Amino acid sequence: EDQIGALTGVAQAIERALRQNPAEVFLIEGHTDAVGPDIDNLTLSDRRAETVATILTERFGIPAENLTTQGY
Repeated sequence: EDQIGALTGVAQAIERALRQNPAEVFLIEGHTDAVGPDIDNLTLSDRRAETVATILTERFGIPAENLTTQGY
């Protein structure tokens, strides 16, 4: 919650790009460190990416169809 403001610039850049090309799709990537089991880290990185995409949609009005997520 305290990091949502950090996404303001990203949301503004996506909005500008979508005005030029409404069909553009943006990849939101989630990452973790290498500590712990691989499956746990992949799950966490997926959730991180999905959370950012959800915030961009719900707080900044970026259409969900213009976002895709991937954890690494």
